[in-house]
Amino acid sequence: MSRKVRRITIPELEDAPDAISRKWLPKDEIILAIYYGKKSPGSIAKYLKRTVVGLHHHARNMGLSYQITDEERERIIQRLQEENPE
Repeated sequence: MSRKVRRITIPELEDAPDAISRKWLPKDEIILAIYYGKKSPGSIAKYLKRTVVGLHHHARNMGLSYQITDEERERIIQRLQEENPE
């Protein structure tokens, strides 16, 4: 037995721009490394103009967590600065 699937079209969404992920800039990653786990995710996300979910995802990919030690945090910041000298 087959079912007919009804397609729903919302004109406002059809005309909206496609979602495009913004690339993380080195300075944004350094800010994230400095403040992640120290300040509220919402505050950091707002400053970086990111979503909280995106912030947590990128932090995890960078090796950041709420339990990170100051030494580990400094190593990550140092690596980022060495990779992207200004």
